[in-house]
Formats: sequence, structure tokens, C-alpha cells
Amino acid sequence: AESYYERFDVAIDEDIPMLERQHRGMATPAVRQGRFSHLEPNVARFAGWYADRLLSVG
Repeated sequence: AESYYERFDVAIDEDIPMLERQHRGMATPAVRQGRFSHLEPNVARFAGWYADRLLSVG
């Protein structure tokens, strides 16, 4: 488990600066948000279905 957390820490340290830059870029007035992929509606539908199942188990 320790090696997993070490790799996780490295990945997060690499990802955070990129995500912060992306967020700053998306916050500019020139950006029009859109889909990253044509599969996004399917992913959202699955996430909703899964959340409904989790909530119904209670």
C-alpha cells in the first residue's frame, strides 16, 4: 500500500499545476465551454444511473 500512496503523491504533484493552469484558462472570457468528447452524455448517464443505485441501497 505504501508504494501506491507514493505513486499517488507523485501523480498529484504532477497534475495539480496543470489543472490550475487549465482552470485559469477556462475562466477567461474568450472560452466557450463544450464537450471534451462525444461520449460525455453516455458517461453522465452512467454516473447518474450508478448514483441512483447507490442511493437506493441506502
